[in-house]
Amino acid sequence: MKTSKKLVKTSAKKMTHQNFEKQNLSGQASYNHLKIEKKWAKEWEKNNLYKTDPSIKNSGQGKSKCYVLDMFPYPSGEGLHVGHVEGYTATDIYSRYKRMKGFSVLHPMGWDAFGLPAENYAIKNKVNPAISTKKNIDNFRRQLKLIGFSYDWDREIDTTDPEYYRWTQWIFLQLYKKGLAYESFEPINWCPSCQTGLANEDLEDGKCERCGSEVIKKPMRQWVLKITDYADRLLSDLDGLNWPESVKEAQRHWIGRSEGAEIDFPIAHRRHYVLLHGFKSSSKGTFFPWLKNELKKRGHQVTALDLPSSYLPKLDDQIDHVLKNVKFDSDTVLVGHSLGTVIALKVLERLSSPIAKTVLVSGLMEPDAKKENRALPLKIFFDWKFDLAKIKANAGEIKILRDLTDSVIGDHQGSVMHKNLGGELIEFEAEKSHTCGRVEPVVLDHLLDKLKIFTTRPDTLFGATYMVVAPEHPIIKNSKLKIKNWLEVEDYVSQSIKRTEVERTSEGKEKTGVLLEDVQVINPATGEKLPVFVADYVLPDYGFGAIMAVPAHDARDLAFAQKFNLPIKPVIWDRAILGEPNEKIIKDVSTEAFTGDGVLINSSQFSGLTSVVAKKQITKFVRGKNVTKYKLRDWVFSRQRYWGEPIPMIHCSKCGLVPVPEKDLPVVLPKVKSYAPTGTGESPLADIAKWVNVKCPVCDGPAKRETNTMPQWAGSSWYYLRFIDPKNKKSLADKKKLDQWLPADMYVGGVEHATRHLIYARFWHKFLFDLGLVGTAEPFHQLKNQGLILGEDGRKMSKRWGNVINPDDMVKLYGADTLRLYEMFMGPFELSKSWSTDNMIGCRRLVEKVWRLAKKVELDSSVGEMPSELESEFHKTIKKVSTDIETFNFNTAISTMMIFANYLDKILIIPQTVMLDFLKILAPFTPFLAEELWLKLDGKKSVHQASWPVFDEKKIMADDLIMMVSINGRVRDSFKIVKGVGEDEVKKIALALPTIKKWTNDKKIVRIIYVPDKLINIVLG
Repeated sequence: MKTSKKLVKTSAKKMTHQNFEKQNLSGQASYNHLKIEKKWAKEWEKNNLYKTDPSIKNSGQGKSKCYVLDMFPYPSGEGLHVGHVEGYTATDIYSRYKRMKGFSVLHPMGWDAFGLPAENYAIKNKVNPAISTKKNIDNFRRQLKLIGFSYDWDREIDTTDPEYYRWTQWIFLQLYKKGLAYESFEPINWCPSCQTGLANEDLEDGKCERCGSEVIKKPMRQWVLKITDYADRLLSDLDGLNWPESVKEAQRHWIGRSEGAEIDFPIAHRRHYVLLHGFKSSSKGTFFPWLKNELKKRGHQVTALDLPSSYLPKLDDQIDHVLKNVKFDSDTVLVGHSLGTVIALKVLERLSSPIAKTVLVSGLMEPDAKKENRALPLKIFFDWKFDLAKIKANAGEIKILRDLTDSVIGDHQGSVMHKNLGGELIEFEAEKSHTCGRVEPVVLDHLLDKLKIFTTRPDTLFGATYMVVAPEHPIIKNSKLKIKNWLEVEDYVSQSIKRTEVERTSEGKEKTGVLLEDVQVINPATGEKLPVFVADYVLPDYGFGAIMAVPAHDARDLAFAQKFNLPIKPVIWDRAILGEPNEKIIKDVSTEAFTGDGVLINSSQFSGLTSVVAKKQITKFVRGKNVTKYKLRDWVFSRQRYWGEPIPMIHCSKCGLVPVPEKDLPVVLPKVKSYAPTGTGESPLADIAKWVNVKCPVCDGPAKRETNTMPQWAGSSWYYLRFIDPKNKKSLADKKKLDQWLPADMYVGGVEHATRHLIYARFWHKFLFDLGLVGTAEPFHQLKNQGLILGEDGRKMSKRWGNVINPDDMVKLYGADTLRLYEMFMGPFELSKSWSTDNMIGCRRLVEKVWRLAKKVELDSSVGEMPSELESEFHKTIKKVSTDIETFNFNTAISTMMIFANYLDKILIIPQTVMLDFLKILAPFTPFLAEELWLKLDGKKSVHQASWPVFDEKKIMADDLIMMVSINGRVRDSFKIVKGVGEDEVKKIALALPTIKKWTNDKKIVRIIYVPDKLINIVLG
């Protein structure tokens, strides 16, 4: 580049001695980062420079808002690493830029301090987590201030602060009230090392994300959130988000929406059903006649008894009547309705061997009627004591059907029965209150033995030749007495459940399985009996843990069928390859499964239909149900650990589960001596009798607190809301303030949170939106992910490899400004890159060069008009840096500033206005350097409160371009043009070149190919 002659001729002597001596810069040959950065960090904090301006534009007045948010860190004992600094530097640059552009910026910081990371650190170092966490937070805060991040520290929050987690607990209570939080007892992911339950999202390839241990399935009591109720909205609303497509696609895959059908395959086994009616009823009352008829139509034996003295029942008489008239065996299904459930339980106490199944409909285990039925003399009817051990030993499979509209039985009786008896609790709305309708389909549905499956391909139902169940499927346990090869099955199941999901479903894995001998199901479409296998490639979490196997049209089923020599029946014709279907099947289905849509064959009256049409018609034909399923599972929300938010629930033996009254929040985490996990499946909180034992808020009787705690993800699912109003004692945040600031305009963090935090936070936000507490359906408008910073050896930074870079060391060696520049200059923000301390010197040179350039600034107006070339470079730099900050292309922004600094370095005198504006665009990147020079060069107030410079497109000179000229594809010449010259003019110049004239003389030009700003190719005949 050429430099201005006028500027070069100005006296350098006058500049150095007269002007800089006046500014007291004389003698400062090098930039003392330690002194200057310490001074300005202290000054900014003293003046609260980055306090959020509340004057947001409202009704045309005030500033536009910009909410810039970091994924806040958990404060580990190791402190910040340079990976943290990368993301925080990016948001700091963006925040400073937006402030200078006139926005009111909210840029807060806080601490995600509950959970396993902080607790494991405390256990390892034998320090109470409350103490270690506070120490770690203090260190993190010190480091962030050291690097000069412009956070509004008045809004700092900490998820372990009771004033914060009272609102986390409050949100949980709202979820519970809406039926979205429930207690469950079923196999969950259990980490034997961390000794706690984990959500699916906490696993990586079947291993604990935290410690890498193999996770096992362990049945246990836990709390679960029904995130699946929001699956459709979580999926559909992704389309409107300004997020990386890779993150949106990851969430789509994780949610895993699929449309299909639920179809029942009846188990080919004859049962004996025994029906026991209730108070003031008979075998001809309520739904009993209809039920008896439906069961007989299906080939089952039914005994519907009339119990003696139904208006004034006597316990022993009714039990004796049942035992006298019914022969109970392993094929018996005992059904009790209302008071008949008590008779059923008492009968089970007297049996000498177990039956197949017990179904209790609108039943009870305590003399508990609702107010309008208090006249029922329940207490005098029976002795309400039960031998639970004998009942459970003889009951077989237990199902408890509770009518949600029941006007007779106390609401908690269903949970009391479930707690005492186990089995499955089914809550539903009966056709008539207390399940007294003449027809009650739910009862029949749960009486019949059937294998329920979910399939996305009901059009292939006629091609199902066998069934497969997961090793965890209940049919295996419930059919124990009927599986002829039980020992073989039991051994296979025990080996299978030890394998991880990845091991069980990996591509190319040889299929294994065992036939359940003497267990068959009936294909509802064909009436054919099908064998049932147990195989580990079927998972318990997919559908119902069972599949219909159609080997002709599924690759995994085909591999299994080939190994076990099972039938392969094609039912879909590949019209695209084979043409129109005919009677002869010419496709070799034994070697390759056709998995696409087509035309049905071998499917009775449905043959000839397309797959799309047949799916609906076949589902209707077999009385199936069209449903939408999701890969997403409900969120396992409890941890059997100490360091987490207490779950605000109370267990009362009389009232069941009772929420802690909102006025009693927060339920404060108590101080403990031992906070290590117990290994028993219970939290250490269970051992604190003084804390656990409380009075029930409903009945004032003895009760116990919930001792499981919330996962780390609880506090991080809504923290961005509390930043908006962190001191509010009346609500989680003021609604007007939430409406002003939401959604967050820019959210920056690691891509590893794509299918955990980001899904959880979106779920909670949508729930709060439904409650009317927030006014937006989504929490984060734009998302950016920073790339991973690797060690100098190219591996992920880890203490194990000894390649971790401490930012404290870099600040001390090179300065915070240099560290910030280098973090952004390493490469594109979203890509991974390797650290190199040696490479930081280039960014340090830029800092020192700018420091030296300040000595060349002319502080008066004697220079006169700015040369056009400098003016062009100046506006070009402003434009490029502005655009790059908006798009997070920080590396090219820094490169542009380096080029401009080199340009200024060739000039002897720099106009004051140019240098001040250059400091403005440097300020977001190098806040300490820019602030120091700004005030020394007569800048007003702080550079960080100055307005961002505006570029003028008209003052940017066009760049010269090199146009290549080729003849028949071979380059023959080139010439310079100014960018923007039209095509006709370019062609004219090219044809006039002497070299080109020589090649084209007396030749026929067939055509001229023009590539704008790059190439002219002349095609000769």
